[in-house]
Amino acid sequence: QILQKFKESGFIEKYTLDGSDYDSRYWGPDSPPTSVTVTFDSPATLGGCLIMTQEAGSFRPDYVGQALVAYFEECKVNAEYTPYFVDKEYRPNPDDYQPSQVLGQFNLRPK
Repeated sequence: QILQKFKESGFIEKYTLDGSDYDSRYWGPDSPPTSVTVTFDSPATLGGCLIMTQEAGSFRPDYVGQALVAYFEECKVNAEYTPYFVDKEYRPNPDDYQPSQVLGQFNLRPK
């Protein structure tokens, strides 16, 4: 529902969710983390995130990923989040890199 609100407000264009790593037999505080991938297209803060990442700043305006981390924490789930910036089109020249998606990897484990 959080992702849908971001989409309805125009903050992101669309999103996809991949939770195929989930297996209830391995969902526990002492089990390996479960990986969930959320891909969101054209977030409003993408430009700022890219600039701050290039400048090695510790602050990134990644509100979608951080909102999901906060939600997981409220649900008593530890969440480690790593964003990856993706260009949906292959470009042989690295100088032409134009990311338009954020692929967010969440490693989740119940508290």
